[in-house]
Amino acid sequence: SASAASAELGADGMLPPGNFIGCCGNRVVVGPDFGVTLFALSLTAGACVAFWALVAPELPWPAAAAHAALFAATVLLLFRAATTDPGVVPANLDLDEAEAEANAHESRSVVIRGVDVPLKWCYTCRIYRPPRAAHCSDCGVCVEEFDHHCPWMGQCVGKRNYRYFYGFCVSVSLLCLLTGALSAWHVCRVVDEETLAQVLGPRYRGRRYRASPAAAAAAELAAGVATVPLVCGLAFFCAMILCCVGPLACYHTSLVVTNRTTNEEIKGLYEVANPFNQGASRNCQEKLCDSLGPSQLYSHQPLHNLV
Repeated sequence: SASAASAELGADGMLPPGNFIGCCGNRVVVGPDFGVTLFALSLTAGACVAFWALVAPELPWPAAAAHAALFAATVLLLFRAATTDPGVVPANLDLDEAEAEANAHESRSVVIRGVDVPLKWCYTCRIYRPPRAAHCSDCGVCVEEFDHHCPWMGQCVGKRNYRYFYGFCVSVSLLCLLTGALSAWHVCRVVDEETLAQVLGPRYRGRRYRASPAAAAAAELAAGVATVPLVCGLAFFCAMILCCVGPLACYHTSLVVTNRTTNEEIKGLYEVANPFNQGASRNCQEKLCDSLGPSQLYSHQPLHNLV
C-alpha cells in the first residue's frame, strides 16, 4: 500500500513514497497519472509530425529548424516536469499514536520577514509541514511549495519541478503559436486565384469581391479547407490548444514574478503581506534559477527532522 511504501522508505530512497513509481534510487519518479502525460506527449508529437509532413517541406530551413528545436525543448521540459521529484517531504509513520495526537493539538510557527507563518500538522504523514507545503491526496504525500496537482504532468507540481512545468507552459504556447502561424501562412500561399474563382463563382473579380469582407474571408477559408483540409485542421487545433495553454502561461508568469503559488492564490493566503515576495527580479531567480539542493527522497537527512 501507499502507507507501507512510505513507512519502508529508507535514507537511500530505494522505495518511492505515496503513489509514486520510482527508479534509479528515486532520482526518477512518476506520479499516478503518468498515462495522461503520455497522452499529452502523443498529442504534441502527432501535431508536429503532421506539420513536418504537410508544411515544413515548403518552409525555409531556418524556420523548420526553429520549429524542431522548439518541439525538442517542449518534450524535454514535459519529461523533466513529469519525472522529477516535486519536493516530497518524507513521512514519519514510525511516530507513535500518543506523540502524533499531542503534535496534532500543538501550534507551531516560524517568522519569515516579519510575518508569522504557521506550520500545519499533517495527520496522514505525521509531520509538521514546512512553510508553503501541502498534502496531495492524489499522490499521497506532502510536497514543498505545493502549487497544484497536474494530471497532464502525471503528478504534483511543487518546489523541485515547478520551473520545468512553467517552462513547458511557455514552450508549448510558443510551439502552438509557431505551428499555427506557419500553417496559416501555408494555407494562404496555396489558395490561388483559380481556387478562389471556383469557390466564389461570379462574385470573384481579380480578388475584388462584391461580397462583404467577412463573406470574402469566409470564402477564402472555404477555399483553404477545400485545397488543404489537413493543414487547416492543424491550424485550428493549434489555435484551440493555444487558447487553453497561453492564458495558463501568462497566469504562472504572474505567480513567478510575485513569488506565489496556485494553492496560495486559491486559498487567499498572504494577500496583505507576502513574506516570500522579494521583488520581481529575485523572485524569478529563486523560482527558475536557484539551486534546489538534493531531493529528500534520497537525502540522508529527512526533512521532518529539520523543521
